[in-house]
Amino acid sequence: MLSGELIAVIGAGVAGCLVARGLVEKGAILEVFDKSRGTGGRLAAARLGELSADLGAPVFEEGVVRQLKQMQVDRPLPVQPWHHRRSGMIQKSIAESCLWVSVPRASALTRNLLDGISLHTGTRITDVMLREGWWLKTDQGDLFGPYSRVVIAVPAPQAVALLAACPELQRSADQVVMSPSWVLLVDLEQRPKSMADIDLVQGVHPVLARLCRDSSKPCREGEVWQLTASTEWSSRYVDADPDWIAAQMMDAFSGLAGEALKTRDERVHRWLYADVVSSPNVTPVSSCRQIAVCGDWVCGQGLAAAVQSAEQLIRALEAGV
Repeated sequence: MLSGELIAVIGAGVAGCLVARGLVEKGAILEVFDKSRGTGGRLAAARLGELSADLGAPVFEEGVVRQLKQMQVDRPLPVQPWHHRRSGMIQKSIAESCLWVSVPRASALTRNLLDGISLHTGTRITDVMLREGWWLKTDQGDLFGPYSRVVIAVPAPQAVALLAACPELQRSADQVVMSPSWVLLVDLEQRPKSMADIDLVQGVHPVLARLCRDSSKPCREGEVWQLTASTEWSSRYVDADPDWIAAQMMDAFSGLAGEALKTRDERVHRWLYADVVSSPNVTPVSSCRQIAVCGDWVCGQGLAAAVQSAEQLIRALEAGV
C-alpha cells in the first residue's frame, strides 16, 4: 500500500532517517526536512576549527548496533567498534571496554541512511496542513507538497505545534517531559597527564556527567574531548550565557584532570530536548493513517528507543493498522 506514495519526514535524526530508508525500501518516495544544516539530530557532528567532533550521543551500545543491522539490509552501516579505557570521576580504577561509533563522525550514520533520498536541510517546517493532500509550510512561507502522509520525527515539545491537525497525537506529545543538556567540545593543546590512559569518564559530579575523548575513536584526529554536563546542572543553568557555561565546564574538567588545561578551539551547544524524563504510551499513527510520529519519546528514552520507534512505525504503516 506504500508503493508510489509521496511521503514527507520532518526531522533527520536517526529515527526519521530509519523511517525514510525503510519506507523507500517498501516502494514509497520520500522527502526529508530538517531545520539544521546537516543530519543526525542528537547524533550530529560539528566543526571544531579544522577538525570535527561528535556533538550528541557519543557512542552506541552493542544492542543498538544489532537493532540497526536487523533493520538496515541493503547497505553496510558506517559503524566500528571503539575499544577504549574508562573510569569513574574519581579515577580510582580503569577498565577496558568496547562500544560502537559511527565513522568518520556520528552523522555518517544518518547520511548513509539518506543516500539517494531527497533531503532539505536548513528548512524549518512550522505548519502541517491538509489541503487536497498534506502540505508543509516553512518559516519563510514556502510550501511543499502535496504528500499522502507526513511523519513527524522531532522531539515531542517541537512536535506539538506540528500536530495541530491531529489532536490525538498532539495530546500525547504535549504530555512528554524532556530535560536539557549542555555539551562542550574542546581541542586541547595537549592531553591531560592524569588521563593519558583514559578515554571515557562517567559518574557523579556537581557539573559533569561524562568526559569523552572523541579523538580516541576510529578515524578521528586532534586532542578533542566532549564534555557533557549533568542533567541537574544543565536544567539549573538552561538559560545561562553560553560563554559562562563553557568556562564553568572547563574549570570542572581542569579540576578533574588536576592541571590547567589550554584549548586551541572550543564549541558549546545546548541540547534543549536531550533526554526523555517521562512519556505516556504513544500510538504512533493517527486514526486517519496519514500523520505519524517517531522518536525516542514514542517508545521510552535513548537511542535504542529511537530505533525501536522507527521499526514499529514502519511495521504499522506497512500493515495498515
